[in-house]
Amino acid sequence: MVSEGYLEAAWDGWSIVDLSKSTDFAGNDIYYINSDNVWRFTTSLASNPLTQNLDKYEIDNFTQFPKVSSGKKNYYTGGITTYLSNMSNGVYSDNITMQTQFKKFVNNGNVKLLKDRKGNAMFVDTTTNEFQYKDESAEQITTVTFTFTQVDDGESFPAIGGM
Repeated sequence: MVSEGYLEAAWDGWSIVDLSKSTDFAGNDIYYINSDNVWRFTTSLASNPLTQNLDKYEIDNFTQFPKVSSGKKNYYTGGITTYLSNMSNGVYSDNITMQTQFKKFVNNGNVKLLKDRKGNAMFVDTTTNEFQYKDESAEQITTVTFTFTQVDDGESFPAIGGM
């Protein structure tokens, strides 16, 4: 049973959700899911490597082994390539409006909640986006590739239901 106002989770693809920033009564930042900007990708999906970015520096100190210095940086970058729209009953369909909405979505400057096929979630910002048409298809299928950078692990990032 799903409670009113909540969506049931499905882990068969990747999802990225727009978050709107607000402030609570104590002046703390809080983020709401923008239910008008939920993108779920399941068709012709390929994920780029999920790269863990660290502060690691090798210093050549003229000895047999270098000195390795570590900092606090520890975040992911990655990317997704997929059809802009999902197949429905074996039929693909997208339009210019959908492409324009996704273009605005990746460039709106808002933090986004990204969920992978396994159910792992992270807060990200989108960093690049490209569209490519499959010219050999009658439907002129639009493939989208976007990249992202993790901006928070979610431990201290308050995000709640839709606005």
